[in-house]
Amino acid sequence: MNGSPVITLCDCVDEVCQVLPRADQIIHHPFQNPAESGDDDDILAGFRRLTDQIRDWTEVEFAERNE
Repeated sequence: MNGSPVITLCDCVDEVCQVLPRADQIIHHPFQNPAESGDDDDILAGFRRLTDQIRDWTEVEFAERNE
């Protein structure tokens, strides 16, 4: 992969991030927003799950791209 990709992770990227920086490639993978999952304990647990999900996805996604 030449240059730097832009990586987007939310479903609302088209609405919120209307102008993305110049990039050779845009990689989109939607994840659920944990801030919408209930009370503070639920939200905290959701963010912990989300960090694991993002880590797992990036390990697989970028390992495949670099082969």
